[in-house]
Order: sequence, then C-alpha cells, then structure tokens
Amino acid sequence: MLITLMSLSMALAAGDPQTEPAPLMRVTYADLDFSDPDQSRRFGERAEREASRFCARHRALVTPSHVRARNYCERSMVAAAVRALPRAQWAFYVRAPAPQGQGATGD
Repeated sequence: MLITLMSLSMALAAGDPQTEPAPLMRVTYADLDFSDPDQSRRFGERAEREASRFCARHRALVTPSHVRARNYCERSMVAAAVRALPRAQWAFYVRAPAPQGQGATGD
C-alpha cells in the first residue's frame, strides 16, 4: 500500500488546465505492522523524512503564505500523511507511546 497525498495547492492547480498537476508526497507503509508500536513509529519517521524532501522542493507552492515559517510545510505534510492512513492503522499510530526518554514535550 502507498499513501499518496495531494499537496495543499491542488485547488489552485485544478482551476487552470494549463497548470502542471499538483505535486504528490508518497509514504509507503504496506510493510509495517501498526500493532507493533516500534513499527507504527517507523511510519512517523518515514512521513517526516518524505515531508522534509517534499517541502525542500515544493514549499513555496504548497504553503505559499508560510514560506518563512520554520517547519510549517513539514508539519502540515506529516499531519496530512497521518490523516490519510486507513482507520485501523491511524488508530494504532495515534496510540503508539512515545519512544523512551521522550515525553509529550519532546524532551
């Protein structure tokens, strides 16, 4: 399985047929067993890595009002990846405990 996320600019691109299609961000997850918290967290790591790559190239198009906001694009795309998960995988992902040594504040 592969999650394909349309960028936030899709609405802009849909209005003009001459415009290039909106860029896509893809995060693979078929090889992960989300019932295992370590593998569930691995999805988050993949989403963060792909968001970083995606935003390095498409930041101005995806989040034009927040180009200078540190990590805004990345956080938005990771959140979109999590929302795009099927319900069962999403439930395991949001319930996975933080890695040892990291609390809710990321300490």
